[in-house]
Amino acid sequence: MNQEQKEYKELLEQQLQNTKEQIQILDEMDFKLHEMKKIAEYAAGDGLSPEERSNSNKQIEQLKKEVDSLETLRYANYH
Repeated sequence: MNQEQKEYKELLEQQLQNTKEQIQILDEMDFKLHEMKKIAEYAAGDGLSPEERSNSNKQIEQLKKEVDSLETLRYANYH
């Protein structure tokens, strides 16, 4: 294998690694978004007290911050 082929192979391996990292981040984001959906569906019911509704909103806000952080990380790793 000549030098050019080695460099190309290294480039492809790096791209593969970057893609794997992107997939991992996207999987984490997907999990958190599903958690947010579950909480929102639960909170949409009429049987919650104001305190329970407030706690649900806090959980959703925390998950949103985590998703935003993951999106920032994904963007930083991609570029």
